[in-house]
Amino acid sequence: MNSKRKCGGCSQYFRPEQTFPGTVAWCSPDCGLIVAGKRTITLKRSEKAVERKESREAVQRLKDNDKSHQMALTKREAQRLGNLLDKVAGFGCISCETEKPDIQYCGGHFKTAGGNPEIALDIRNISRQCNVYCNQHLSGNINGTKNSKGYKSGLIDRYGPAYVEWLESYHEPKKYTCEDLKELRKVYAAEIRRLKAGEKPSRNWREL
Repeated sequence: MNSKRKCGGCSQYFRPEQTFPGTVAWCSPDCGLIVAGKRTITLKRSEKAVERKESREAVQRLKDNDKSHQMALTKREAQRLGNLLDKVAGFGCISCETEKPDIQYCGGHFKTAGGNPEIALDIRNISRQCNVYCNQHLSGNINGTKNSKGYKSGLIDRYGPAYVEWLESYHEPKKYTCEDLKELRKVYAAEIRRLKAGEKPSRNWREL
């Protein structure tokens, strides 16, 4: 004699005329329709989940092979490293020398990233800056104001005139591949982790 089963439609226990292992039982035609409806909904949800996963994977593949996207991610990591290196060294803003805990700082480029892509990812071209005043409001505050000496003078004071001469000289164009950018980003990320762990820089990132 068949044992009692729980109906997949009304959840009541009943004794079916015949049972099949691994199947959902139902006690009446009406409950059978409910079970069929539930299965249809589950199937549609599963199909949608697969579609969403495939869509995400497709988008990720596009991003992985989009050089401009990879460039933007790597530039962001380079700016994080440039900012952190100066913070660890005890430097304030390269342009106005401000050093306050309540100010937002960033890694600001001396030679703009858009106009000078060949050194956009070079840490020597990135220094710590107060993000709002010098970096945003004064577009990098390159030549200074009556209240600040500016990025250029800050670099000369810190590293000498040859440093600025190198930055302002001609640089060979970089022909990065997406894989090159990913690998460079890994190097920068590893150095950031190192500095945040309280270790010294692995190299002199400002050396010409």
